[in-house]
Amino acid sequence: MSAHSIDDIQWNIIGRELIHGKNELVKTIKKLKFNKAADLEYFYFITHGNKASINGTMSIGAKKYSFCHVYELNKFKNGKIKTITSYIIQT
Repeated sequence: MSAHSIDDIQWNIIGRELIHGKNELVKTIKKLKFNKAADLEYFYFITHGNKASINGTMSIGAKKYSFCHVYELNKFKNGKIKTITSYIIQT
């Protein structure tokens, strides 16, 4: 993900934390262990201009989560991720 984001990316995981910069983004992704998801299902991808959103569910061990990520890119064409707002709940 870091190759597709700007250096001063901001990731707001609602109700949990606000991450600033590529280095913190990579650390947080590793810490959250998303790469260990056993089951991942996407429902909708929505894009318009420099905005995008995706929602779905994932299972990590015995826990299941529902999520929605909203992305803002730094420009319309060939843009990199500028901000991410994530809503993640255990279901």
